[in-house]
Amino acid sequence: MTGHWSYCDDDECGPNRWPTGQHQSPINIDLGEVERKDTHDGIKFNDNEGSEHTLGGLRYPAELHLVHQGVEDPGKLAVVGVFLQIGKEGKALSNEERVLGQLRNPETVTRIENVRLSEKLPNNRRSFWRYEGSLTTPPCSEIVTWTIFTEPVTVTHDQLELFRQVQDIDKRPIKKNYRPTQNLNDRKIVHIVAN
Repeated sequence: MTGHWSYCDDDECGPNRWPTGQHQSPINIDLGEVERKDTHDGIKFNDNEGSEHTLGGLRYPAELHLVHQGVEDPGKLAVVGVFLQIGKEGKALSNEERVLGQLRNPETVTRIENVRLSEKLPNNRRSFWRYEGSLTTPPCSEIVTWTIFTEPVTVTHDQLELFRQVQDIDKRPIKKNYRPTQNLNDRKIVHIVAN
């Protein structure tokens, strides 16, 4: 199932018909089950739809994935996940914001200049969750080591709306473009806080 697929549950190619397994992603990060040393007071879920991973059952407005292919084993991936929250500053997506108007349909290709990955990462890069999982789109291969930062990055409401106006292959605005959370099963989520 690597060809046509959809996020619509009712669609014949929707998530209910995607491949399954014991180590699928995304997951819910249940803070009661994760050993942690810091708190998450002040998290604001201004918009409750968008992120693939959930935190205590709640979604952030969006989630950014930075995908890295293995050097020693190109069949493995490391994906860095960054939760996006709505705020006044949107430095993390400022370059993308300039070209999103040109990317209304999926056949369009454009180049984004001067991308600084450091601007897409949170200030606190010493605290993150890690677990073994899968791709979140078909074929949902269980080849991913996930690293999800505990601190979100801020984007503006307008930036988020520009992303939501991008269209899918059927020329429909992308909405609810995340896979439902999957069971954790026998996996452990590790919370790492580096000194």
